[in-house]
Amino acid sequence: HPSQGVSLGDNVTLRCHLPRLAAWVWLYQEGGWLYKKRKEKEQDTTEFFFPSTLWEHAGRYRCQYRVSWSEEVSVESDPVELVLTDVRYPPSSISLHGEWRDIGDHMWDCVIFGGKDEKLLKPLRSVWRAVANTLKAI
Repeated sequence: HPSQGVSLGDNVTLRCHLPRLAAWVWLYQEGGWLYKKRKEKEQDTTEFFFPSTLWEHAGRYRCQYRVSWSEEVSVESDPVELVLTDVRYPPSSISLHGEWRDIGDHMWDCVIFGGKDEKLLKPLRSVWRAVANTLKAI
């Protein structure tokens, strides 16, 4: 699996590793497509190739298989996620400013130590006032 994601338009191969030789292998995309392969010769690995990936290829995938002599189908594999990125639009960054962290810490203290009834509401009034003042300043 690529660790950093795959660029939109790249070629991608998803490989299903099977614990036994299988004649049929299915690749399920959660909420999306079903891909299947019939193997003339039973194999313990099956590859699903995506030339020039599109946005709709992004998502979580699971494999499932069936051996030729049985009608039973295996349970689905653990999922693998295909993450696509667009090199034209690098990801933005996010940070948490100190005043927001202080406000969040204060609100958390109020929730943990405030208890029920008025004990919680009174300390939160000053926090909400600080939030409103900070938003006005932005």
